[in-house]
Amino acid sequence: MSQALPQPSPPSPQPTAAAPVTIVLDPHDDADCLHQALAAHDPAAGCVTVHPTPGASTDSQLCLDVLIALGKPADQAATLSGRAGGEHAVAAATAWLIGSHTWLIIAVRTHLLSAAQRARLVCLAHESGAKLIVVWHARAEQDWTACFPGATGFHLADRLRPAIAAARLERKPWHSAVPARQVLHCAERGPQPARGDPDLDDVTLPALPTSDFLRFRADAYRRLSLSQFQHVDGVYTYGLDLACTWLLRHGDLARAPATRRLPSTRPAHWGAMTGHVRDRASILHRLPEEIAPDHPYPYRIGALHPLRLFLTDLIADCPTREHAIARIRGAQAGLFLHGYLLTVPILMGRPAGPGLIAQLTAEDAERIATHLAHPVHAAALATALFTGARLHDLQAIPLAALSPDATTIEIREGTQAADGLVLPEETITYRVPVYARGILAAARAFLLLTGHHDEEPLLEQGLGSRGQQLLISARACALTVPSLQEHAEHHRSWLRRTTCWKVGEPIHPASSQPVAGRESAQEMPHA
Repeated sequence: MSQALPQPSPPSPQPTAAAPVTIVLDPHDDADCLHQALAAHDPAAGCVTVHPTPGASTDSQLCLDVLIALGKPADQAATLSGRAGGEHAVAAATAWLIGSHTWLIIAVRTHLLSAAQRARLVCLAHESGAKLIVVWHARAEQDWTACFPGATGFHLADRLRPAIAAARLERKPWHSAVPARQVLHCAERGPQPARGDPDLDDVTLPALPTSDFLRFRADAYRRLSLSQFQHVDGVYTYGLDLACTWLLRHGDLARAPATRRLPSTRPAHWGAMTGHVRDRASILHRLPEEIAPDHPYPYRIGALHPLRLFLTDLIADCPTREHAIARIRGAQAGLFLHGYLLTVPILMGRPAGPGLIAQLTAEDAERIATHLAHPVHAAALATALFTGARLHDLQAIPLAALSPDATTIEIREGTQAADGLVLPEETITYRVPVYARGILAAARAFLLLTGHHDEEPLLEQGLGSRGQQLLISARACALTVPSLQEHAEHHRSWLRRTTCWKVGEPIHPASSQPVAGRESAQEMPHA
């Protein structure tokens, strides 16, 4: 986990310089100008049109209007505006602009705003890195600097539509477009039934075989109909291809510095191993000194951090538990092609341990972002769903545990009894789904803007001492939090129960070349 800093760092991303304010002059209050401003409003695309409340003169009220324009509930936004003299509303508006990657703010009726409200508009645009276009429905002023305190420059325009088009041309993207997953087609390409889209969310997978990865595909072919098998096989093969691609990019796990030879009992599902696999795995239970020099395998891999990160990324966008299991079975087969035996705690077809199947979908993330105005409340609910972590583990997450780009979050699991063993504390790194990163980035920006430090809790405000605030947030979004309903005090995450063994040399053809797969909202983790 990263070291805590003595002072809070600035919210990310932070622009290097404030962009000039574009002022669109509309002295005749043309209806078409207002219609164009309202038509440009598209928060999902990063463009927000703010229509200030008439008669309000405080900057916190303007931030309330910004929150409403971003789609936040008006009652919750009003509650924020009443806290800390309006400071929380200001911080929340800025944080959500950062988290939603808003690149353009259009404000109408700005001639009616107070100087403090106009200064707040300039500050919001500067701190979020967005461009600001204001519509001035009155005669031009002699001194624009007095009207917009804090602005570094001005561009005057007489029409709104060309101003929006110019802003689009000058736009600096927040990040490059999410690339398509680069996939090595490692499965045999003989005569096979045609596969559909392996991640078609509206197709429900049937009940899957309970066998291990060695017999999973064969059992699925025997037990399922042809159409059912085609879809299951597509998901399975997709997991296999992703695992092989990741391994070839990442390198040999056995060469990592933390690798160590460890004595161990036999791996899970021992009875399912036959033939060549049993030959490889037959001495997994023997001590290292009992292994002859000409038989260096197998040994246990100690550097599991990159592998765990890949596994969380592998299942982060799975729509159902069956999709996650099929992908993991395929990934086990892909790892075995490279000489690794991955054991995963899937017992009798039922996932064991929290976090094996993420409970946060893209639709749920959108619901959270639109039903909760407080960024920390939204982040707490999203994190509880996609990690499945227990309440006291969530409460212990510091601000520094979230990576600067909000792509990973570290959760330290406390000492607990599991399977008759007392386990030490261990930090597990989870990949944050792409559709939840803006929510967590907004929470961090909010905390930094309100004076919190990196060593302070990240999600405390959204959890409550007994999870009461988390339950309130879940009810507001019509969602349930499985980790609060499960009464499993002696459980540990599936990642902590996953082990990996080096059992032989790779048999994967090294000449395979990656080809572009489907575009995915989930990025492949890099070394």
